[in-house]
Amino acid sequence: MTPTTGHRAPRPGASATATADLVGALERALDALTAQYEQLTDLSRRQREAVRTADAPGIQAVVREQQNALRVIAELDQQRADLAAQLAARVPASKAGGTATVSTIAACLPGRTGDGLRERAARLRSAVETLRREQSVVRAATETVLAHLDGVMRQVTARLAATGARAGTYGRAGVVAAATTGAIDMTS
Repeated sequence: MTPTTGHRAPRPGASATATADLVGALERALDALTAQYEQLTDLSRRQREAVRTADAPGIQAVVREQQNALRVIAELDQQRADLAAQLAARVPASKAGGTATVSTIAACLPGRTGDGLRERAARLRSAVETLRREQSVVRAATETVLAHLDGVMRQVTARLAATGARAGTYGRAGVVAAATTGAIDMTS
């Protein structure tokens, strides 16, 4: 016990051990985040293929998996933020300028400790960037398919309008019924 406070004095090296434990936990969180972003990139590639082949059930399955991966990413990112905040409180130089990033914290840590965090942060940034590129490809493919479907619908509508009652329309049974309306029943 310290004579002035009556509290137990910290063990020598306790602060360094706690900091090392926080660094280790942060490294594991960064590794897990990187793995999740890589999994999300693989799912995006599967989604692109499902869009390419017009596989609606495949698209739905991939979207469900993506939602699950995004939930895990949100949890891991919160864990990363909490660990970074705790670590920033222990590394005084990292507090300058508000919220400390992993790179800022890593720059304040000595030797291989900081190097390990910097490498993991770089791998995570790379995984996020790869996902962004893949998602832009999926978005473009989806827009192309939707534009094609829109064109098909416009052609069908134009043909029905041009021929009037002679062409008839598709009924609920999926066969052409002699009717005077110019529409397709898309609710069945």
